[in-house]
Amino acid sequence: MVFGSVLGFILSLFGPHYLPRFLNRNKVCGEQFVGTETRATNVETNKLYGNKLLFIGVMTAAKYLDTRATAVNRTWASDIPGHMEFFVSFDKSKSFDDKRKQMPIRILHGVEDNEYPPQKKVMAMLRYMYENYIDHYEWFMRADDDVYIRTHKLKEFLRSLDSTEDVVVGQGGTGKSDEVNRLGLKKNECYCIGGPGVIMSRNVLKKIAPNMERCLEETASDHEDVELGRCIRKYAGVSCLWAEEAKELFQQVYKEQEKAYHGVLDEAKIDKALTLHPVKDPAYMFRLHYHFMSINLFKLHFRGYKTNGMLSTTKRILSGEINPMSFANRSRKTDFYLRANGSSKLEWEYLTQQKHSKTIQHFDLKNHKSYLMFKNADGMKKALAITMHELNEEHRKTLNRKTKSKITLENINYGYLRVNPKYGAQYQLCLSIKYPHGQLKYPWHPPKPAYHWAHVDQAFSTIQGRIQADMKRITVHFIVPLQEKYEELRRFLASVKEAFLIHSEPIAVLVVYFPESSSPEKHIQHINELKVEFPETKFVWLQIPGEFNRAKALQKGAKHLGNDSLLFFSDIDLVFRREFVYRCRGNTIRGKQVYMPLLFGQYNPDVVYFNKKRTTETNFVYTKPAGRWRIYGYGPVCIYESDVMAVGGLNTNIKGWGKEDTDFASRVVEHGLTIFRAPDQGIVHVFHRHVPCDENLAEDQRYQCKMATLSTYAPKTEAVDYLIAKRYIE
Repeated sequence: MVFGSVLGFILSLFGPHYLPRFLNRNKVCGEQFVGTETRATNVETNKLYGNKLLFIGVMTAAKYLDTRATAVNRTWASDIPGHMEFFVSFDKSKSFDDKRKQMPIRILHGVEDNEYPPQKKVMAMLRYMYENYIDHYEWFMRADDDVYIRTHKLKEFLRSLDSTEDVVVGQGGTGKSDEVNRLGLKKNECYCIGGPGVIMSRNVLKKIAPNMERCLEETASDHEDVELGRCIRKYAGVSCLWAEEAKELFQQVYKEQEKAYHGVLDEAKIDKALTLHPVKDPAYMFRLHYHFMSINLFKLHFRGYKTNGMLSTTKRILSGEINPMSFANRSRKTDFYLRANGSSKLEWEYLTQQKHSKTIQHFDLKNHKSYLMFKNADGMKKALAITMHELNEEHRKTLNRKTKSKITLENINYGYLRVNPKYGAQYQLCLSIKYPHGQLKYPWHPPKPAYHWAHVDQAFSTIQGRIQADMKRITVHFIVPLQEKYEELRRFLASVKEAFLIHSEPIAVLVVYFPESSSPEKHIQHINELKVEFPETKFVWLQIPGEFNRAKALQKGAKHLGNDSLLFFSDIDLVFRREFVYRCRGNTIRGKQVYMPLLFGQYNPDVVYFNKKRTTETNFVYTKPAGRWRIYGYGPVCIYESDVMAVGGLNTNIKGWGKEDTDFASRVVEHGLTIFRAPDQGIVHVFHRHVPCDENLAEDQRYQCKMATLSTYAPKTEAVDYLIAKRYIE
């Protein structure tokens, strides 16, 4: 009995799945009629053709291959439930061989790209689909190169229709007002507007393909989409679906088309879209793609969160912690709002415009004052906007006609608020809404105020980083071991100046120089110039006799500074962004934690860019050809001077290249301090040719030196390409 109750509850959670309801209340053009119930795709068809759901033919021209077509190929074309090809006309003066390696291009003979209207081109493209792919795909789509297609939603939509029927879908149109009775259309006859895309089932394409020559001979207008619609109507016996929802699914912008989707995106409107047209600027094709990818990512995250909640609840039911029968009786909306542990003591706070909770400053919608617990009310405003949009959608459907008038939000009368520590602020609000005059939802009732209950969640935002005010005043002391390398010093100090000094960041620079091999005269002169330019910044010059020893330099610099000093063990080949010192201060805790950033090390640009041009001269490029994150490097360190001494300082007995950094990291761990490591985009190691590895080094040092030398040149693939190009290997 208990098992049956539990099983029934689980099925009630996971069981309901609803297909899209596109065809409900469809008005039809001419004599075409499609039933109101959606149907799953024919089972036998799926078995025969597998995942080959859709073939998309994109009409473009040679002059758009590098712009619009490339944008399409790099955005929505990467996730098509089938296949896509770009169709261009044949031009003996042009070669498409290079482009064909990058994208699927099909050349049509006997048509011209500059021929308008492109009726012959459309027919030739559809004829090619028929002759080559008719038995391989369920649906075929004619698209422009400036349309954005939400392939995932389109896949769900097409799966809800029966591809074995004669069906044509798109946004139905009858032409401009001044073209009435001039397009060869009969009364109540329509066609699918070409811009947002025209989709037809396999059966429709089979019927019109053999008759396309006749269609071209019987044109009645200068519009290729009109003529395609007339051809489909005559030889397949169907017309474009005249459904009000089609305008929302296949969206066409008519005014200021060059600026379509440039401003703030109307999320409530475009979220329903399957296609959006036109996107004239390729940059905005990428913008739309980023927008929809972000939404998909959020939905996946939310789905995972809901699934975890269901599993947690099921586990508690199976353990007997809660009664499955009492829990199953709750409505889904109640579950959504009352989701909390069964023993939760969370209470709802009552809200009015006269009586406010202590956490709320004001409760005034009209003046847009903040009535949220949080300072930013954007989340609530968006939620209310979506609520009103849904209300207006229901209002329009109830009237069963197109209306420009809208229901408006008059006031928030009262409501309830609680803050769930796991989910954020949860609201139940009683809204006063106003229907347009003469268009009441229930016209047989006398006019009176209308009310609507809105259930709104405002989830917590993502974690935000925050540096405490006193952290900004902590001086970061850069200790720089140096021998010779005057030009490298100039580059280092130029980066320090640009990143920190001109922004008055509290830093100090301490250079520890080994003068045995060269005079530091030029070095000191350059530092003195910076002292004059930035008198508030402390510059210190120290010298050590003998051979270069990084550990000795860092140890001397640390002892020179006071016990409270925050140190950064630097390198002369580093360049910085301002954000680095914030992380150095925030991630270093005296007596507890040391910050050892993962820095980005550049490869040899002469190798990785030998056959290509660098896209930018800046050092802050983090792509694979540019360099790699130095996971095994422990040289750069942010640490308090007192902690340096507490761990025993650096091992100054290590001679030659390397090992002093890993030895110091081991001492930090053994002392019980935490090492905090993370990729830091505020610090980059500029490429330089590695010092020759001394064969007299200890075996482990020599091995590390050689591996470090090899790792600085290039990734494996670029290194092989370089060697082959230079004929070092055949």
